[in-house]
Amino acid sequence: MGDNVINALVAILDDSDKYTRYHACKTLGIIAFNGQKLEDSVINALVARLNDSDQEVLDMAYETLSKITSNGQNLGDSTLVAKLKIQK
Repeated sequence: MGDNVINALVAILDDSDKYTRYHACKTLGIIAFNGQKLEDSVINALVARLNDSDQEVLDMAYETLSKITSNGQNLGDSTLVAKLKIQK
């Protein structure tokens, strides 16, 4: 998957429409699940969605981050991993 697509998805994670944010998270999860390593900036943008005002977006961001870790990618920050464990 090209960097342009991933960058576009990251950009719309801040969209005002909750459905747009939800589907951007979901699509990034599919990309990660299929083996694409995501850059730290992408992970940080997903972590920011853990504070989303919409519960469904928050849940999808959590699910996406879980897919990233289950696919063997290290999130690298132990405080983030702890936050993910506390979140659910």
